[in-house]
Amino acid sequence: MLSERVAEAGFASGSTVVMGLDELERLTREIQDSVMAIRAQPVKPVFQRMSRIVHLGALAVRHGMNGFAGHLGDLASTRP
Repeated sequence: MLSERVAEAGFASGSTVVMGLDELERLTREIQDSVMAIRAQPVKPVFQRMSRIVHLGALAVRHGMNGFAGHLGDLASTRP
């Protein structure tokens, strides 16, 4: 739509406005592709570890942070 307006205004194809618009379209497409790639990341592993994190949190509350220190290694071992 913006390209049509620029063409209607009579700007030459090599003008700064047209080149800037082409660059804007390219960057917009690149941003959209990047966002779609981020959205396509699987979240199942994150939620699978959630029960372990909740369990360790419950241990921390029940035993206080002093008794919980030994379980921190368990939390680190749940990372991929």
